[in-house]
Amino acid sequence: MTKVETILALWQDVAAQDAAISVHFTEDAAILWPNTDESFSVPEFVLANLEYPGQWKAMVEQVDPSGRFSIARVWSPEAGAFRAVSFFHWRENKIYRLVEYWGDIETAPPWRQALGLGRPIRPEDFL
Repeated sequence: MTKVETILALWQDVAAQDAAISVHFTEDAAILWPNTDESFSVPEFVLANLEYPGQWKAMVEQVDPSGRFSIARVWSPEAGAFRAVSFFHWRENKIYRLVEYWGDIETAPPWRQALGLGRPIRPEDFL
């Protein structure tokens, strides 16, 4: 499996809240969520995903062809929508370090809207 295929499979397993998530990592891997100051072992990361409240879905929006990063849109009817930017470090075609930054998807704040700044992002803006 290529690095890109591994990233896509990982996101599929994460969205399905499937314990198979662990197959994508080395045994000593670390998963870091800097926004909440958390570091997980693989078993802890799997448990965090299995116990996440409610059902959710993920759509990978971009994957770097080298397998260094991905951007995914993640949403749940119960919890809203998020974007996750994931940075992958590899050893022997498995992930040994994953650093993820999660952010809410929301509208621009009223002060920027009042100034008429910005415009909605279009799919072609990512290319």
